[in-house]
Amino acid sequence: MIKFSTLLTTVVLVLTLSLAARAQHFANSPEPTYHGNDITYCATCHGDSTNARFGKVPPWSHTLHATAYDSIPVSERAFLQSSSSCLPCHTTGWDTTKSIGGFSDYFRHLPQTHADTVGMMAMKNIQCEECHGPYTTTGVGYDTSLAASKCGICHGGDPHTPIYNDWLKSMHAVSKYTSSGTQKMTATSTQCAGCHTAEGAMQWFGQSGAAPNIVPADTSRSVGLTCAACHDPHGSKNDHQLRLPIAQLCEKCHNPEYPQDSVGTTVGKAVHNTPAYMFEGVGGYQYPGWTYSSSPHTLVATQKCVTCHVHTVTPPVVSDTTPVYTGHSFVPRKEACLTCHTDIDTNASDFNYHRIQTITDSIANVLAGKLATAKTKADSNSMGFLRAKFNYDFYEGDMSHGVHNTSYAQGLLLSAIANFSLTGVQRADASVPFKYELKQNYPNPFNPSTTIDFSVAGKDMVRLDVFDVLGKHVATLVNEAMTPGRYTISWDGSSGTGSKVASGIYLYRIQAGMFISVKKMLLLK
Repeated sequence: MIKFSTLLTTVVLVLTLSLAARAQHFANSPEPTYHGNDITYCATCHGDSTNARFGKVPPWSHTLHATAYDSIPVSERAFLQSSSSCLPCHTTGWDTTKSIGGFSDYFRHLPQTHADTVGMMAMKNIQCEECHGPYTTTGVGYDTSLAASKCGICHGGDPHTPIYNDWLKSMHAVSKYTSSGTQKMTATSTQCAGCHTAEGAMQWFGQSGAAPNIVPADTSRSVGLTCAACHDPHGSKNDHQLRLPIAQLCEKCHNPEYPQDSVGTTVGKAVHNTPAYMFEGVGGYQYPGWTYSSSPHTLVATQKCVTCHVHTVTPPVVSDTTPVYTGHSFVPRKEACLTCHTDIDTNASDFNYHRIQTITDSIANVLAGKLATAKTKADSNSMGFLRAKFNYDFYEGDMSHGVHNTSYAQGLLLSAIANFSLTGVQRADASVPFKYELKQNYPNPFNPSTTIDFSVAGKDMVRLDVFDVLGKHVATLVNEAMTPGRYTISWDGSSGTGSKVASGIYLYRIQAGMFISVKKMLLLK
């Protein structure tokens, strides 16, 4: 049995170390000093694996940071131990201008002798103090900033790790601001902050909704989408220490902020940033009777955005003039296309492969011309206009000019052109009917809206009107030249021409060329 006195001595020793560590963490000191060995010191408070905030050490211990020194092969260890250019990024506390107990102190004080001394080994690997500063501070708390420059100390500048330099070229580097980099974004917004600040992104990646719901950070301290927004420096749950699986990460922000299964219900609302939905071939307004297909990219690019936009290139010889390309500028690389498109010109300045972008943009321009025919508020509020405008905005929000999913992009544009109408009529079937026909509305009775189907057998001027039982004109639903096809249109009975529509029986009448037909419908409120 363990003697009570021995047990008491052990408990007192543990408490003493714990309190000492906490005291050093918060104490004032004119010159901070490093202690090293996260397991001994930081784990005292931050070793609770059940607590997300105070359990950073256990997941950190499985990262490459925790083995930055230990993972170097024994055959190369001697070179590492004598290299003042390599050691700063493989150890903790490297500051040759001060004597503060970091690895550099032992390196400097033991010239030409770099054995695994106790002091040096306490400072090996990238430990907590390397990023957060020493335990003892000058009255200021631990450095918990998410600045990318902190990561850039090791992950930038050197020809074989220019990640930080690549990132500086990206829009992520100015994500807290507009594209000009001068006007502040609404970082205090519960939605915008999720995709424009690192603090917001860390919350957003843990949410499951279609749009962020963020508790914004202090905008004076918040930063844009820095390394820590996407990569978890304390954990390695996913490849590359990403906060989400690689195929899910980018689409969290690059989506139009509405559920994929609610296509049509969002028509008329603002749409922006649609690459993820466009790539998957979902999210646009799909007209009844039309078939929408997707390009092979959906199946081939298994890592989605990353496949092309974070494509890395390592030259045969790494140097200042030919460094490794890390992909963190997120500019797509044509080298990624070579797997399937062996004839692509990797030196071209665009991705106009087989004129894909030119052709798709020309279709979008045709739709833009039709949208420009809307002259009144009633025109721009009609369902025919809103549906077409929705698909046009969806295409523009993708920003790839059809590259992400050529088939789906062109399908959305072509169907919008074919069905465009300022009255809201849309083609329900691409087949050509044998006869003119006006079908009974459904539902009937209705409140407040109902749907009317009709067929046109020739190229005719078509007019569809609604009248009350006294013959007074209530609404014009269609009045335009139409090609052969089956069509459908909805009528909202909540309003009519000049006055509010009341409950009762109404007549709807179609005239297409020589064909005339009238039917009854019942509005119940």
